[in-house]
This record gives sequence, C-alpha cells and structure tokens, in this order.
Amino acid sequence: ACEAPQGILKSLREGFWALLTPVIIVGGIYGGIFTATEAAAVAVVYGLIVSLFIYRTVSVKQLPGILLNAAGMNAPILIIVSAATVLGRVLTIQNVPSMLADGILSLSSNKWLILLLLNILLLIVGMLMETLAAITILAPILMPIALGIGLSPIHFGVIMVANLAIGFITPPVGTNLYTAASITGIPVKSLTKSIIGPVCALLAAQIIIVLCPPISTFLPSLLQ
Repeated sequence: ACEAPQGILKSLREGFWALLTPVIIVGGIYGGIFTATEAAAVAVVYGLIVSLFIYRTVSVKQLPGILLNAAGMNAPILIIVSAATVLGRVLTIQNVPSMLADGILSLSSNKWLILLLLNILLLIVGMLMETLAAITILAPILMPIALGIGLSPIHFGVIMVANLAIGFITPPVGTNLYTAASITGIPVKSLTKSIIGPVCALLAAQIIIVLCPPISTFLPSLLQ
C-alpha cells in the first residue's frame, strides 16, 4: 500500500521540471510578465533547455530534424490562417458582417433563439474547421449579431472560443484527438468512443457559460 504513494512522489520528482511549464506560462501571463503569444515562445525555449540539459532526451544533433518537422506541421496551418485573414478582410470591406447581422436579427427578436443558433453554428464550425481560421473569419461576422442581442464583446468572445475548443476533440478535424492517437498509439476510432463523456461535460460547461455572463466578465471587470 505504501508503494503507490512512493511511486507518485517519485514521478512528481522526476517530472518536476516538466510540470513547471504550465506554472511558468500561466503565471507569466497573469503576472503581466508576457503576453499569451510571447508565452508560447517562452514555453518553447524553456522546453528546449529542459530537454537538452536536464532530462537530456534531445541532443543538439536532433534539433535540425525537430525544427524541420515543426515547420512542416505548422506551415499548412499558417497558410490556412493567412487565407482566412484575407477572406475576413474582403468580407469586412464588402460590409458582409453588417448585412448578415441585419438579416439574422430581422428573422427573430428572440435573444435566446439567436443565441442558440450561434452556439450550434460555432459547434459545427469547430468540428469542421481549424480554430484560428474560424475565429479570423467568423468573429467579424458574428460580433455585430452578438452586440445586436445585447451580449458584451467579452462574453461573446468566451462563448466563441469555448465552442470552438470542443472541436479540438471531435472528429473529423479533432486536432487533439489525432495528437493523442499519435502519442499513445491508440487508433483514432478507439479514442473517439471515449470522448462522449468529456464532450458532454464540455457542453454542460458551455451552457453554464452562456447562461451566466459573470463567469466570463468577472475578472475583466476587476481591471476596469
């Protein structure tokens, strides 16, 4: 019975430097030391130092191959985001967001019906589209609609991101699903059967976020 706690303590000691990564990232962001974008760079540098000099799981000779693999993984995403940025700019110039917002708001004045439709749309988009591209394209289109039914920009932003985040574990895109499959060696089909519980929990959390705006606006309101 004593072996289990000792094993846990041993694992914590061995993984201390790795477990420190989210502490540095979250602490740095909330402490105002660096932005969320800069936190990504900090995490990469920290991970590189830990891998090279502490755990020694990576050698200097392996770095070129690792960098090439990282470039190959990120290049398609950046191309998609670039194209989405251009498309979003064109839609804004053509005044499409305002026309679409006026059209949807003219169909119904019921705030909850429109909010339900927005959430369903974002859930579907999250399953079918890369998240950054979806935000770039849809944010300027849906924001006027959200403002039109009385949502604050912060509340709508959290609703949008939370909806799209569910798409990280739902096929066919499911970025985190495929990442977990590649790390564990478990087929995606088998993993898909296991996401029902987490997805239900995320949907329940999404409902709470939609119905309780202070969850999203409480912390930002303290900074005003």
